[in-house]
Order: sequence, then structure tokens, then C-alpha cells
Amino acid sequence: MKIIAGPCVIENIELLREVAQELVRIRDTYRVETYFKASFDKANRTSLSSFRGPGIEQGIAMLESIRQEFGLPITTDFHSHLSKLLNTDSALILCKFLRFCVVKQICSLLLVKQERL
Repeated sequence: MKIIAGPCVIENIELLREVAQELVRIRDTYRVETYFKASFDKANRTSLSSFRGPGIEQGIAMLESIRQEFGLPITTDFHSHLSKLLNTDSALILCKFLRFCVVKQICSLLLVKQERL
């Protein structure tokens, strides 16, 4: 069994730490493979005025701090508006850091590239 859990969207570092701490407790107690997941940009909101997250630069920095502090593998998701990123080496570097990514609408390109990592 694997657990992939975390807040739907990155709101602040304090919430990320609180959730990560609980995931570490669960991982250590039940000896289950556990991944931390949170979105830096939740593009699929039903309202244009809804909070979407801190954006890619700040969001990835926050996820990296959680990975370093708690030792949890990290994952996040990409939406189609980031498709240009997927054609660059930085996407492959990012995916190595994340271990795996959920890609909305454009998954085939990334999955093919990621198999080579």
C-alpha cells in the first residue's frame, strides 16, 4: 500500500509542516510508503476568484523545504497552461525532484520523458 496525501493547494508553510508531520507519524507507525502531495497552482477552480496557490516558484521552494525537513517524497500536479515547461530540461529536473508528477491533459509527453530518468 502507498499513501499519497497532503493539502489540496499550498496555502502556507505552517499548514504544509503540520500535514507533513502527521504523514511522517503515519509512515513510521504503519511502515507504509508515504508521499506528500500539494498543488502550487490549482487551475481547475470553479470560481475565478478562488485562491489558486502561491505559483510555481514559491510553491516548489515550499515543497522542497518539506522534502528536506521531513524526508518525504514529494509530488504535485501540472495543468495544461504549463505545457511549455514540459518541453524543457527543467521539467525533467523538476520531475526527478518530485519523483513523479500528475499531469493534467498532457500526460503522455511527460510520462515518455520520465521513463528515461
